[in-house]
Amino acid sequence: MSKLYNKSIRVILSTITAGITICYAEKLLFPPRPSGPVADYAGLLDKSTKIKINSVARSLWIDSKFGLIVATVSSTDTFSIEAYACSLFCIWGAGSRKDTQNALMLLSVSPPGIHIELSRDARRYLNESETEKILESKGIPCFNKGEYSKGIINVINTLSVIIKEKNQNVKNEKKELGAGRFSMSLSVLIRRNSLYFIGFVIIIVLIVAAYFYIRASSSARVSRYSSTRFGGGSSSGSFGGCIPFKRNKV
Repeated sequence: MSKLYNKSIRVILSTITAGITICYAEKLLFPPRPSGPVADYAGLLDKSTKIKINSVARSLWIDSKFGLIVATVSSTDTFSIEAYACSLFCIWGAGSRKDTQNALMLLSVSPPGIHIELSRDARRYLNESETEKILESKGIPCFNKGEYSKGIINVINTLSVIIKEKNQNVKNEKKELGAGRFSMSLSVLIRRNSLYFIGFVIIIVLIVAAYFYIRASSSARVSRYSSTRFGGGSSSGSFGGCIPFKRNKV
């Protein structure tokens, strides 16, 4: 009994030690998630660049509910830039259910590299081939010259334009689909209930016709009544239909 108890204690302690070691290693290899969209752990970005990144990220979130994080690190250790970005993306929880549309743009100094990691739902707007083309055309030429701020701004501005355009297209498609479904459901309803629909239309027409007929008849009766009682004016200046007042001679 005591041996089993001691073995259980050793297993529990080993598990706790392993968990602490893994957490500590993650803290050493991967920096904590920032409170905002900028994580300049390599110290490459100036204040104005950080303000621009915040502005673009805020606009993307308000317009498209798309989260953008820009991070810089001095080193990715033994990881490739792609593997480090993927691990950092998962550790920061950028692909969680609460933040489904997210992108992490990671810039590394050593070894030099840049990568954009996308969540699953963010791939509706972008894919890996598109992000690679954007980095090659807008970012890498600047990064090779040491112009990190300029390259990052060029890349995120291009990403913002593409994401907003595609988001607007998705909204338009949903509107058209909704209108199409409404018209289709209305036509199906009419076909399935055609006799009821025709009967309903006939009843409405009869009600309207009866209303105008009654109104016209009432107007005609009022007109005849007025001409009989007050009509027939005479040349003697008396009121129409009245007998002139005669005075007796004295």
